[in-house]
Amino acid sequence: MLVGDTPLDVAAAREAGAAVVAVATGRWTLDELAATDPDVLLADLDHPAGEAPPAIAALLDRLTAG
Repeated sequence: MLVGDTPLDVAAAREAGAAVVAVATGRWTLDELAATDPDVLLADLDHPAGEAPPAIAALLDRLTAG
């Protein structure tokens, strides 16, 4: 799984066959990142310390399900 904040990050993850979480913490907007079709799209990573945001936790569960 790759976490990135640019369309290039999403493309790199896809090229590598990895799941991708796009986070709009850089100069790219949610709409611009949504157009790249990431597995998970987040406005930010603001979440209590030690806990993954629910969307990332759900993706991890899907990736590790038997």
